[in-house]
Amino acid sequence: MTTDREAWEPATAGDLKIGDYIRIDHRWFDHPFERRMFRIGSDKEIAIIREQELTRVFVDRTPVLDKAAPAAPPMAAPESTAPANGDAPAGDAAPVAAAASPDDEAARQRALRAEQRMGLEAAKARDRHTRERAQQTLGMLSAGNQDAAVAVAGFVDYLLAMLNNSTAPLSPMAPAAPRHSPVRLALLGSDAVWLAAVIGKRMGLAKPELHALTHAAAVHAAGLTRMPPNHQEEEPGVPVRGTPLARYPAYSALILEQCGGFPAEVLRIVAEHRERPDGSGFPRGLRSERIHPHALILGAVRELQIRCAGSEVSPAVALAGVYKSLRETCGAIIANHLAAAVLLIPVGTYVQLSDGSVARIARVNEASRLAPVVESFGPNGELRAAETIDLSQRPELFIVRALDTSRLPPRMFGAARNTAADTRPPQPAAEAPAGAEQPAAAENTAVPERAQASGA
Repeated sequence: MTTDREAWEPATAGDLKIGDYIRIDHRWFDHPFERRMFRIGSDKEIAIIREQELTRVFVDRTPVLDKAAPAAPPMAAPESTAPANGDAPAGDAAPVAAAASPDDEAARQRALRAEQRMGLEAAKARDRHTRERAQQTLGMLSAGNQDAAVAVAGFVDYLLAMLNNSTAPLSPMAPAAPRHSPVRLALLGSDAVWLAAVIGKRMGLAKPELHALTHAAAVHAAGLTRMPPNHQEEEPGVPVRGTPLARYPAYSALILEQCGGFPAEVLRIVAEHRERPDGSGFPRGLRSERIHPHALILGAVRELQIRCAGSEVSPAVALAGVYKSLRETCGAIIANHLAAAVLLIPVGTYVQLSDGSVARIARVNEASRLAPVVESFGPNGELRAAETIDLSQRPELFIVRALDTSRLPPRMFGAARNTAADTRPPQPAAEAPAGAEQPAAAENTAVPERAQASGA
C-alpha cells in the first residue's frame, strides 16, 4: 500500500499541469496560497509558483483510486462496496485483484474504522489544544504580562501552521462556546486569525501586511476583558455608541501598549477595527481614509462573530444577515472574500456531526452551504451502510468539526480530490450567501491575480 510519504515526488513549475494535487513545503507567510496542499485548477496557479520561485514543491502521483473501482465510495460500508459473499464469480477479477476473503474484508473494515477514529480524535485534540492556548494567551494579555507579545507570535504561528497543513475547511470554535464566557472571549482571537488570514491571502496582501493583520486579529478582543460581566460583547442590532462597550477597541490597544513588543501597525488595526467609513463606527467615529484599510477586514470578521454567538445562529445564517451591511461598510471585496472563507466546505471533506456520527460531504447545497448533503457512517466512526442525509432538512443535526485530514491516508480522499468537480473557493464576484442581495454588476471589483489562486 502506498504511504503518504511515498506518494509525493519533487516537482518544478514546468512539471506541473492542471489537475495535479500538490504540496508546497514553505511556511504559510512564504507562499501566496491559502493552503499548502491543493489541486491545481488553472495555468495561473502554475505561473504563480514559477514567479514566486517556490522551490520546495511536491506532486502526488498516487493513481486515481476510483478508476480502479468506480462503484466504491471512499468509505462506504461493505454492502455498498462489494457483492454479498458468494455472489461474484471467481473468474470475474484478474488474479491481482481477486475478491477479498471474509477475513480480509473484516480486516479492511477494522482498518477503516481505526482511521476514522484517528481523524476524529486528532480533530478533538487539535480543538482542545487550540482552546487551551487561546485562553493562556488572553490571560497573559489581560494581566499585562511583558512576554505576551512573544506568546501571541507563537500562537499565531501555531494557528497559521494548522491552516497551512490541514486539508479541512475552517471550523470556527467560538460559536459553540457560551456567550460571555471566558473561553469564548479567548476563541474570538483564534477564529479571527483564521478568517482574516484567508481574506488577506485572497486579497493578495504582502507578507508584512499579513503579519500585522493576523497578529491584530489574535488580540483584538483583549479589551472585552475590561467590560462588566455579562456585558462583554455586543448584541446584534443593539447600538453601542455611547455605552462602555464602545471603548473596548481602545482598551485592547492600551493593553497591547502596556504589554509592549507589539508593532504600531498592530495597535492601530486593533484600535480602529470597529470604525466605519461613514463615521458611524467607534470609538472615535473616524471616516474613510483615516481608517487603516486592514482594520476593515478585522471589522468584517468581528461583525460575523457578533451575529453567531453561543450557537444561537450558524455562521452561514449570520453571514446572510450581515452580508449587505458588510458590503456597504467594509466594501464588496472584503464582504465577498469573507463569504468565500466561511461558506466553503469542499465535497469529500470528512466531518463529525452533532450526534457523534462521522460523515463525508457528498454534495453542497448552494442555498445553504453549511448544511450540505452528507453520507453518514454512524456514531463514533463505526463503519456501516452509508446513510444519505440532507442537513438542510434536518435542523437538529449539524456539523460540529472537520476531521483532521492531514492525519488520514490520502487514499481516503483520492476519488473526491482527483476526479470530482472543481471544489476551489468561488471567486468573490460570484459569491453571495443565501438571503443576501446579489452584488450589482458595477460593484464586481476585479480581484488581484494572486488572490484568485486557490489553496483550499
